[in-house]
Amino acid sequence: MVKKFLNKTFTYKHYQLISTILIALIIAIFISKDRSLNIPDNIVFNTKDEPVFDTQAHLCDGYFTLKDDAGSAVWESDKNWKVQDFIVCDIDSDGANEILLLTWKKGSFGRHLPFWVDKNDTETGQHIYIYEKREQNADKDGFLRASWMSSSLNDIINSWSFDNKTKLRVTYESGQVQYFSWIGWGLKAYELPSSKVTFTAVGDTIAHKQIYNYALDHESGTYDYLYANVGQKISESDLSAVVQETPFASDNDMSLEDISAKRDMVYSEYPVFASPSGLAMAQESAGFDIIACATNHMLDQGIEGIDRTYSAYSDDTIVIGILPSSKKDEAPYTIIDKNGISIALFDYTYGTNNIPVPTGYSNCINILSDEEKIRSELKEARMKADALIVFVHWGEEYSSEVNNYQKKWTDIFYESGVNVVIGSHPHVLQPYEMIQKEGGQQMLIYYSLGNFVSGQNEIERILGGMATFTISKTVTQEGMTITLTDYELEPIITHQEKKGIYTAYFLRDYTDSLASMHRLNPSIAKLWVLYDDEIKK
Repeated sequence: MVKKFLNKTFTYKHYQLISTILIALIIAIFISKDRSLNIPDNIVFNTKDEPVFDTQAHLCDGYFTLKDDAGSAVWESDKNWKVQDFIVCDIDSDGANEILLLTWKKGSFGRHLPFWVDKNDTETGQHIYIYEKREQNADKDGFLRASWMSSSLNDIINSWSFDNKTKLRVTYESGQVQYFSWIGWGLKAYELPSSKVTFTAVGDTIAHKQIYNYALDHESGTYDYLYANVGQKISESDLSAVVQETPFASDNDMSLEDISAKRDMVYSEYPVFASPSGLAMAQESAGFDIIACATNHMLDQGIEGIDRTYSAYSDDTIVIGILPSSKKDEAPYTIIDKNGISIALFDYTYGTNNIPVPTGYSNCINILSDEEKIRSELKEARMKADALIVFVHWGEEYSSEVNNYQKKWTDIFYESGVNVVIGSHPHVLQPYEMIQKEGGQQMLIYYSLGNFVSGQNEIERILGGMATFTISKTVTQEGMTITLTDYELEPIITHQEKKGIYTAYFLRDYTDSLASMHRLNPSIAKLWVLYDDEIKK
């Protein structure tokens, strides 16, 4: 019965049809297999929307579309591709944006093969495709025109970004970074030239009574004379910093006559300082860009003193280590960009002479106490900036020896990726050195720069130092490297005339004639010996 049924039901044509269907299925399976993309599992496909060319670009599940205001697609990526990410930018600097697609597809080449290639392969590869908008009413390829298409990339790109300065930055799966720019016709890899910043720093400015009396009586209440003899080197550096040890008094709205008449009521010195706000203008005129204010005396006048000190400087000057009451919730560090190098600036003090931080203003001054918090702050900045510089008020007063407290925090700073440490507070010079452990960064540390200008009248305290160094940034395919070079510490002397001028000189410029007018009558030769002894301990 079955045989009879088969013989009657299935003819030769039926067998031929079944064979054709089976062959078609087999071919379809092979084609489907051939079109499937072998993409590494760790590749992340972005989802995002962005306006471009009066349309909305949309990327989801590896599929890229451009839609008009009505929601209709005016262009879409090939269904056999998977688009990992896209960037809208002016890659060729012609004044008009392009769309860059980071695309996965079969075949090492596009539709147009190089003349030396007979047939495209079927390997899955990653490509960069660049499209520009066609002119209105163009009759080819629809809304976009392919302006440049790479062959399959040798290394897998995990992420990419664009900015007008460095152009296209790609990060490979290996972690290497490479930069591309539109050169001639197409993207070409290039290395960023090394960037450099020259940096100068000096120690404490302390306006003792002798200093503000001389300014009021002989300089019309101005303080430019303090820095006049060393100002050229300060202004020549890309960045220069000074430690402002003491808070400013409430003298901003007073006339010179009133200040002169009431000077002992307006200003004060040790142990509770209130200093002339005119120092701020003099420091800015000398060329100082950075004012480090986290010191043990900065709370001598309470939160009002911090507010006055911060506001005495112009907006272009970078005040670190303190925050006024109007900015109490801001970050405890500042990131600046100079010559293509981003630098995070920190400033801490060991304490505030037992003056408590005002309630509600815990961030008004940076205290070197909570190790976990400080490590966290440094780590956060490390992720944002190329280099970290820490100013720190620490150490034992009037001692040229580095103590255990300084050594402890030196280790913490190094472990946190700090590049430069600039110390103050001992009022005398201490050594400086370059630290670099195996596999770690360079860290240049000046344990104490001593006094810059002050009224302290001991030989060791009139000798300070000017730190200079160069920060270099190099970017290659292996990543970014910060290098510190040309570092030194040049001795400075505070010239002090009895009932006369107080001002800073480089020791190399100091003469026997000047020394004879100094109230301490120092020996220049002995000052050089003292300098050598203090920085080599």
